Amino acid sequence: MPTPVHLYDDEGAGPFVTGYFERRLIELGHEVRRIKAADVLAGVLDDAEVMVLPGGADRPYIRRLGDDGAARIRDFVHSGGRFFGSCAGGYYAARRITFN
Repeated sequence: MPTPVHLYDDEGAGPFVTGYFERRLIELGHEVRRIKAADVLAGVLDDAEVMVLPGGADRPYIRRLGDDGAARIRDFVHSGGRFFGSCAGGYYAARRITFN
């Protein structure tokens, strides 16, 4: 049975990067479901094994998901879910970012 992957596709997610991840994940045999911030806030991660937050812009992620969305993602990971953040998705998940 394919691993359900929830691919974030909301404000901030770059359409090219999101499409790329979707194609590659399907090629690898995963079931891909595109989700929005409202889905995360509604608890959709409860039935996922993996969440992918693609590149784009992290500030819209922060604005749309807010503290509640961040807490849901954190709980998802602490409960055994896997998270993959690429570029801005990685920045979003970072505790601290320092640019020189």
